[in-house]
Amino acid sequence: MIPTTTLRNKACIPVLGIGTWEMGGREKASLHNREKHIESIQYAIQQGFSHIDTAEMYGEGEAERITGEAIRPFIREKLFITTKVWPSNLSKEKLQQSAFNSLKRLKCGFVDSLLIHAPGNDVPIEESFETLIRLKEKNITRSIGLSNFSLEELNRIENLFPGEIDVCQNEYSLLSINNGIYTRDSHSGVIPFCRDNKIVFIAWRPLGKGLLSKSSSETLAKISLKYECTPAQIALSWVIYKTGTAAVVKASSKDHIDENVKAAQIKLSPDDYNLLTESFSK
Repeated sequence: MIPTTTLRNKACIPVLGIGTWEMGGREKASLHNREKHIESIQYAIQQGFSHIDTAEMYGEGEAERITGEAIRPFIREKLFITTKVWPSNLSKEKLQQSAFNSLKRLKCGFVDSLLIHAPGNDVPIEESFETLIRLKEKNITRSIGLSNFSLEELNRIENLFPGEIDVCQNEYSLLSINNGIYTRDSHSGVIPFCRDNKIVFIAWRPLGKGLLSKSSSETLAKISLKYECTPAQIALSWVIYKTGTAAVVKASSKDHIDENVKAAQIKLSPDDYNLLTESFSK
């Protein structure tokens, strides 16, 4: 069983979720390995993963279609599905249409969380976030949030719409403690801000594109031996150590899915958590 953390609306979100990036293509759609992706998601759900993360941008919506087919045999209310709106669709009209298109591809009546995938330059954030709020009021989504936004941007939006941000999804791992590709200060700034404002923080790329699985860190190796688990499991347990923090990992193979499920059961000691943090912050 994967532990959960609680959103502002009292809904429970599993601290580990399935990421669907590259299922159905990258920026362009691909039908390659489609059935394999569906089977991977279904196997992950059977192993306890009920949190699924996708986006309209992934494979031009193909990842959402794959997700929709994969979840068909399961009880919808027992799943937590997140999707994301691309920056080119942040006007009121486009964002609303984007949400409805995602529901159609997912074959769902609602999503559990709808996020702005990244900041846009053409539409004021006030218009975009106000539209998200309206979609939540209409039960198109049960929670709303932001992905790849800086601490300064999060603070500004929280001031504009107090208590309305439910979720923040940014890059976070031992390899990107405070220095992600698109954002900085996750560990020292964004996560404390989220905790103070009752926002659940969800990490993407928590294993650093797999690099932490083969890390040469002596500290990571030593702690892995202590807990009798793999470096990847320790790296994941570090990411979800604090209350209110979750992560999404790719469901690429049954072995990786099984390994990730076990990571959710590991509870690092405060000393080991701090030791890892200090080691990778140097």
